[in-house]
Amino acid sequence: MFKILKTTENNLTVIPGVVEGAWVHVVNPTPEEFEKTYGLGIPQKFITAPLDLNEKPHIEQQAGSTLILLRMPYYRAGVDAHYATIPLGIILCNGFVITVTRCHNPLLEMEEKKNRPFSTDRRNRFIVQIITAVVNDCVSAVQLLGRKIKEGRTIQPGVEGENTAADFKIFLDDLGQLLKAMSGNQQVFDEMRRMKFFQIHSEESVDFSDLLSMNQHFLETGLRLTREG
Repeated sequence: MFKILKTTENNLTVIPGVVEGAWVHVVNPTPEEFEKTYGLGIPQKFITAPLDLNEKPHIEQQAGSTLILLRMPYYRAGVDAHYATIPLGIILCNGFVITVTRCHNPLLEMEEKKNRPFSTDRRNRFIVQIITAVVNDCVSAVQLLGRKIKEGRTIQPGVEGENTAADFKIFLDDLGQLLKAMSGNQQVFDEMRRMKFFQIHSEESVDFSDLLSMNQHFLETGLRLTREG
C-alpha cells in the first residue's frame, strides 16, 4: 500500500500528491509502489530498512532526512499464534512524514480515534502520536503476556482450558522478544532526548518524556517477569 494523506478540517484525507504537511503511509509496497518512493528525495535505504524484518531499532540522519526505526508488536494468528515484533520506520522529510512497515498496523485507525486535536501539519505532534501508539502497543502486549505467564505458573495438567507448559514457554519467549524490542526502542528514545529532538516544542517535549518513563517502567516490569519465570 502507498497512500498519501493530509489533515483537512480535522479529518485525514487521501490526496493525490505530496504537499507540505502530508503523511506518506507505505505498507509492504509492491514494485510499482516502491518506485513511487524514488521521487520523495530520501535515501532509499530509509525505505528498505523498515521492510527488513531483522532490522534493529536505530536513528539515522542523511541528506536532510531522519529515519527513526522502532520495533512494534505484531500478533501472528493461527495454529502457532504468538507475538512477534516488526520494524516501523518513521522518516522525517522536508515538510512531510513517511511511515514504512512490512505488515499492516493500526496506526491510521488509532490516530483517527484520538480525542485531542490531531494534525499531520504539526509534524512533531504527529511523530509523538505515532510513538505513543507504538509504546502503548508494547505496554498492552507486556500486560497480556504477564497475565498469561502468571497463569502459567499455576498450571494444572489435564485441566481443560488451562494453558499448557508449552504455552507457558511460548509466552516467556514472546515476552523476551518483546522486551528486546522495547530495550532497542528505549535506546532510540534516549538518543532522541540527547539530540533534544523536541526542545523547541515544550508540549511535545513533556509528552515524549512521559513516554520514555512509561516504556522504561514496563520494560523493567517485563524483565522481572522473565527472571521469576
